[in-house]
Amino acid sequence: MNGIKKRRAEARKVSNDRYVKRRQEVIAAAAKVFKENGLAATSIDDIAKATGLNRASLYYYVGDKHELFGEVIIDVVKHNVEMAEKIRDSEGEAEEKIHQLFGSLLRSYNDYYPHVHVFMQEDFSQISHNKASDWLDLQRRFDRALIAIIEEGMQRGSLRSDLPVRLVAFGLIGMVNWTHRWFHPDGPVSCEDVAQVFAKLAIEGMRKAG
Repeated sequence: MNGIKKRRAEARKVSNDRYVKRRQEVIAAAAKVFKENGLAATSIDDIAKATGLNRASLYYYVGDKHELFGEVIIDVVKHNVEMAEKIRDSEGEAEEKIHQLFGSLLRSYNDYYPHVHVFMQEDFSQISHNKASDWLDLQRRFDRALIAIIEEGMQRGSLRSDLPVRLVAFGLIGMVNWTHRWFHPDGPVSCEDVAQVFAKLAIEGMRKAG
């Protein structure tokens, strides 16, 4: 195993196109297996079977299933966090920003399915310990961006200020997160339709009367 680990480290350092492409295929295959079985019930043999590799060959691309779990979703999560921060820092009213945020999140869920499904259904404590602080930082960055948008609306008077801002933010996040239980890109409802309904519910619920 130490020999394979060394070869894997060397391959990542060189990062040739063939290796990168094959590793991305392994990550995509793992995402489907995690979605179907869940992380706990998925073995490295399940992932090897889905990729068409034997166990030894799979270890050339990834150390273990927990590393794969992190790799499945890290790029999407980073993209969504950066998107939320960009919307927060943009011009416009808070209501418009909330609408943009819902639209961007639901499009991400649609475009990166089943990766985001895995992200929302699993326990992040299963991520490798050396990555745990990175995930916590990403989560906090997203929370801060959304809270800032809501606070901006409250301060400018467009959103009601009699609601706890953090509770409102977590409620909005929960609306999106729960979609993993029923939304599918090929289903009867589009991501744009979901985003429109969610944004309307959120904005009208928070809009200051009068």
